[in-house]
Amino acid sequence: NRVVIQEELREISTIIKLWCSLLCEKHIILLGNQAYLLFAVCESLLSLIFPFKWLHTYIPILPYNQFDYLESPTPYMIGVLSSRVDYSYLNENYASHVICDINTSQINKNGVSFLSYNEESKLRKKLQYMKNPELFTIEDIFDSSEDKEKFTKGEDIEDIEQGRSFSENVCYIFFRIFRNSLNIMKKHFTNDKIFNVQSFLDEFCISDMRDFWEKVSATVAFEHFIMSFKNIDDSF
Repeated sequence: NRVVIQEELREISTIIKLWCSLLCEKHIILLGNQAYLLFAVCESLLSLIFPFKWLHTYIPILPYNQFDYLESPTPYMIGVLSSRVDYSYLNENYASHVICDINTSQINKNGVSFLSYNEESKLRKKLQYMKNPELFTIEDIFDSSEDKEKFTKGEDIEDIEQGRSFSENVCYIFFRIFRNSLNIMKKHFTNDKIFNVQSFLDEFCISDMRDFWEKVSATVAFEHFIMSFKNIDDSF
């Protein structure tokens, strides 16, 4: 079980790093040995950054005769079949990019998480439970006694509902990172609906989320989201 748990942790850690890389709009190359798996992973990652959108180049399976796309100076997420190129070659020739082998969960040093320890720990524990619940005790997954008590009663845990599909629950787990901050955003629009980024960031001066929002707020996706968000009513 220990070996399986270590593999689970490595896979989950890689997912979190790729999620952060998408939010930071980096150059991301995913390597895989099967086209359908590359496509599925790319689509799944895009769904996890909701309510933001990936607004840059997206090629889930790069044709062999179009490798020039990897030289693009703008952000992208591109999937490459391992039958055409290997991890070492990509890591050597695209040293500044985020490169991940989805079959082994190997990711290079450019793939990093910028969540705080506490936030990442909460996220990781819930994903561990969703991925392989039989390998973990209640104490392994939930910190609070309230959550443990609800779990023993068979009730839903925060972000995890028995009536949802696996993928829906995973999306809700990631969305929790944004959820509380969305209400805070509403307070930082001026009367003429101009968003004050600095005053928004100042809300997190003593918060675990400061570094997270500093990085996310510098992206095109954040700017696009703010343009849409200012027109959403209070029922959001």
